[in-house]
Amino acid sequence: MEERHTLSEPRHVGGLEWEVDVFRKNVEQPVETLILNAKTFPPRIRKGKVVWQLPKDPNKLPSFGSDERRRLYDLFKEKKKLRKKEAALSRKSSHISATTADRANGNNDKNGYEKSVDNTD
Repeated sequence: MEERHTLSEPRHVGGLEWEVDVFRKNVEQPVETLILNAKTFPPRIRKGKVVWQLPKDPNKLPSFGSDERRRLYDLFKEKKKLRKKEAALSRKSSHISATTADRANGNNDKNGYEKSVDNTD
C-alpha cells in the first residue's frame, strides 16, 4: 500500500481536527481525504503509556512517524473497504428494485426472464 500511495502534510481544519490527503502514484487528485481527530485517530498507547497523540494545540501540526503512517494507511484501507461494501449494496438493491418493478409491470416472469410478447394480429 505504501509503495502506491503517499500522504500529504496535515492541514488544520478547525478545533482539534486535521486533514490528510492520500494520493495514488502518478495521480494528481487525492484518492481520499482523512479527517484526523481524537475519535478517528486515537492516541497510541504502549505498556499503559501514551507513546503518540495528536497535538493539544491547534496551531501545531502533527508529525507522523512510521507507526502513525501505517495507522493512516490502515484507516484509509478501512474507509476504502466500507466504500466498496456500500457501493455493492446499493448496486444490489437497485438491481433488486429494478427486477421487482419489471415483475410488477408484467415485463418479466417469476424467474426474471423477459416475457416475449407477440403482437401479430
